[in-house]
Amino acid sequence: RITDAYYYAGWAAFTSKKWGEAVQFWEKYHGLKPDAGILLHIGDAYYNAGSFKEAEIAYEKLISIYPGSEKIPQALYSLALMERKEGKLKIAEKRLGLIVKEHSSSKIIPDVLFTLAEIYDGLKKYDQSGLVFARIFTEYASSKLAPDALYRAARASYKQGQYSSSRKLYRRLIEKYRKNRSEERRVGKECRSRWS
Repeated sequence: RITDAYYYAGWAAFTSKKWGEAVQFWEKYHGLKPDAGILLHIGDAYYNAGSFKEAEIAYEKLISIYPGSEKIPQALYSLALMERKEGKLKIAEKRLGLIVKEHSSSKIIPDVLFTLAEIYDGLKKYDQSGLVFARIFTEYASSKLAPDALYRAARASYKQGQYSSSRKLYRRLIEKYRKNRSEERRVGKECRSRWS
């Protein structure tokens, strides 16, 4: 019961955004019941607190202690997000590519690809961002990111001066999502707030 108490106390602290407290509870839990998921949670608490060095240590510990864990793609993704925030875009780009290559069956691949495409977009590599955004809406059509990826692929084409291609992608977006009014409003709102 004590082990469970540490686990749930950690979640209560995490949910209340008391990152340090969450880490303390989860470290005690990990001491009693070593687990890859707890190291991921510890890293996430440090990440949310802005303590990137400590988060990196927790994620790297997960990767080294639990090399076959299904949590590794998420730990690698969190490391890439930190690198992106720190402006280490080339390193983040490499890490994201590694996740796609080595963990292609992970459920986070659409998120990984979207982040990679955003990095390319930020670097004005619109040809690459367009290809990656296109991959999301073609290979992961049921992903919540598919409509945004289709929109971003159209924008990437437009930014390259490929107006015909851009127009076709915008039309595809409208035709595919106009049937679902709530999705249309959500995509429209998202697009206006993120990319206007």
